[in-house]
Amino acid sequence: MSEKIIKWGFIGCGEVTKYKSGPAFQKIENSEVVAVMSRNGDKAKTYAKLLYDQALLIAGLPLDDPSGYTDLVCGLMK
Repeated sequence: MSEKIIKWGFIGCGEVTKYKSGPAFQKIENSEVVAVMSRNGDKAKTYAKLLYDQALLIAGLPLDDPSGYTDLVCGLMK
């Protein structure tokens, strides 16, 4: 029997999602984050890109733009 995948979406791209909920949800087996929403479209796109790149790293796959990922991560630390 195949495992069911639970799909998650985040409403908001704030600090709680970035530092608490987001990383934890990525570690749950048989689940994936499939959507993010924010009133600020640029913020949602940036956060979605960050989650996508983290998923690639977790899967052991290469990043499309490693320096861009580094810039995103450094931007979170400001």
